Amino acid sequence: MSKGVFIAMNKIKIFFLVLITVLVVIQIQPHARLADDSDVPPRGINMKDSPCGENQRGKNPKVLTAGTKIKIRWIETVDHTGKYWIEFSKANDKDWIRMKTIADDQNNPATLPHSYEATITVPNVNCDSCTIRLVQEMIDNHADAPTYYYSCGDIKIMNGKC
Repeated sequence: MSKGVFIAMNKIKIFFLVLITVLVVIQIQPHARLADDSDVPPRGINMKDSPCGENQRGKNPKVLTAGTKIKIRWIETVDHTGKYWIEFSKANDKDWIRMKTIADDQNNPATLPHSYEATITVPNVNCDSCTIRLVQEMIDNHADAPTYYYSCGDIKIMNGKC
């Protein structure tokens, strides 16, 4: 085998290794997650399972004041048709209350990642182990049986009336 053929074959092998690595990384990342610069940062990245993926609560929740408005930011890295929900749990990732529903109105894979933002009012409660959760409902493959991604952020709420 000539040196030129050998070099070409090695370049092809490297190309396919890089391609496979990129495809695997895309598949194991959540398709939507809270952004790092959100007022409620994400707990982790593996979030296919409810309530918050495989990510356990952290030891340093974001401290928020009851009744204030905060911005929830998230990114979508794989385009899907569907919608988003922002939910709140006062009780260690249980008893979720839906705060807001947001349409997934950025359906152009050529412009990924898509950035979203919604403003919510921090619930008027006191709690040490609260959670804000972003849920991505995806209906593009199975409208009658949607699939979901979950992204959670740990919070502590102070100065609530309840």
